[in-house]
Amino acid sequence: VYISGNALIILGGPRDLLQTIYVEESCALNAVAVDDVSGKIAAASSEGIYVYRPYGKDEGLLKVTNPLLWIWIGY
Repeated sequence: VYISGNALIILGGPRDLLQTIYVEESCALNAVAVDDVSGKIAAASSEGIYVYRPYGKDEGLLKVTNPLLWIWIGY
């Protein structure tokens, strides 16, 4: 998994694109983290934190859900 601008790119291997998710924010994503146990992916921008969870694994059609969203309030 990596980020580019406001896109979260999920790979299944070096040349295997699984999914691209575009965050509907005007600012770029700053960080991404993956929980290997649950498969959840967290991405952060200056405006919020987005947590995605995988689904469809049992059907062989792995996709990532719409995010749970936490808004960044500040310090």
